[in-house]
Amino acid sequence: MLPTLIAGLLYPWRAISGVPLDGLGSGEVRKFAHIFYLKPAVILLNVFPFCVFLILYVRFLSKYAKDDWVWLVGLVAGAWGTPLLVFNSVLNNHTVAAYSAFFALDAYLRIQDGGRSRVLFATVGFFGAFCACNELPAVLFAVILFLLMFQKSPSMTLRWFVPWSILPCAFFLATLYLAVGGLVPVYAEAGTEVYHYPGSFWNTPRGLEALDEPRIIYLYNMLVGHHGVLSLTPIFLFSAVGVVRLWSRTGPLATLARLTALLSLVVVLFYTFKTSNYGGATQGMRWLLWLIPFWLLVLPWGLEPFRQDPGLRKVALAALLISIFSVSYGLSMAWSHPWFLDLMKLCGVYEEV
Repeated sequence: MLPTLIAGLLYPWRAISGVPLDGLGSGEVRKFAHIFYLKPAVILLNVFPFCVFLILYVRFLSKYAKDDWVWLVGLVAGAWGTPLLVFNSVLNNHTVAAYSAFFALDAYLRIQDGGRSRVLFATVGFFGAFCACNELPAVLFAVILFLLMFQKSPSMTLRWFVPWSILPCAFFLATLYLAVGGLVPVYAEAGTEVYHYPGSFWNTPRGLEALDEPRIIYLYNMLVGHHGVLSLTPIFLFSAVGVVRLWSRTGPLATLARLTALLSLVVVLFYTFKTSNYGGATQGMRWLLWLIPFWLLVLPWGLEPFRQDPGLRKVALAALLISIFSVSYGLSMAWSHPWFLDLMKLCGVYEEV
């Protein structure tokens, strides 16, 4: 679906410019194609949504942050402290899913706050479904959104949420069928003959792909090890605190906290048992990027207990600085190992197969 969408977005510019997109061509032609097509696609799919995300997140923080310190730390974390910034420079499905999740959540919270606009219901439906089309485990998120919206207003959900959610799903299934002749996503067939055909890389994998670690070690490295969400971006430890503090409350924020906990648990366990290579040579667990909006939305409540004590503030700022360092380390190339793994190699405690 995403490659077709990119081709459609770039077709008008290709028709106007006349710069060839395919074919080998010369080095100069490749250079122009890179400038004319790759960069605009990255801007349309990553940079522009990231800017909109930051604007909406500022509005969210202005409403819920208890003081300027929480507001500032939250904004710096959202802007410079997550791997979203790293992956904004490359074409990928993970950032597309992440921004879609945030836009759906933002509209959901506005509805729960009293908004009854049909545009809001359509926004939740479209972006919730679009997120699921780009990240298969996000299907659970889309289903839960439907249930929450139906509980809020059955008529508005059926009239606006459902039709707009069908659009990306229909486009996804149509392009999938045209590409592979079936309706089962290729990623869902990992481990079958679809991947293990004669001459396939997956028959004789190398590097991280060749690892066969115990699941407990794999989970450890996903969370606090060399690809760990919490070791590379420890600012999200405070998101966990936010979930705990919101859990016992009532209302949409409590629902958000429970949804964050549920999706985080399900997705982490899913990839713990269905994968073994940490996403390959990549800056952290790229499969978890779409959960970052959830963690950022509960972050202010995790920072609140630390805002008045100077010592606790330093702990939070240290976590933020480590997160920013991890992002800075990966800015030159998203498809490379994080600093934690490179440090392990340098110290001789990790050796690739």
